[in-house]
Amino acid sequence: MLFYVAVMIRKHKWKYNYYRKLNLTKLKKMQIPMPFKNETELDLNYVETITKNIYGFNELKKYLQ
Repeated sequence: MLFYVAVMIRKHKWKYNYYRKLNLTKLKKMQIPMPFKNETELDLNYVETITKNIYGFNELKKYLQ
């Protein structure tokens, strides 16, 4: 789940440059879209697909095992 959140934050990096740095206050206000199957259940298959397809995941996976 943390990798998914990191991917979603990284997708918004175009909004923040040298003058508009991302800080904790802005991060707390950021709305991260979460995939739901229905109103209460997260779509974990979608989260897994997104995280496994990010650039560098295979290299990172070597360190997690």
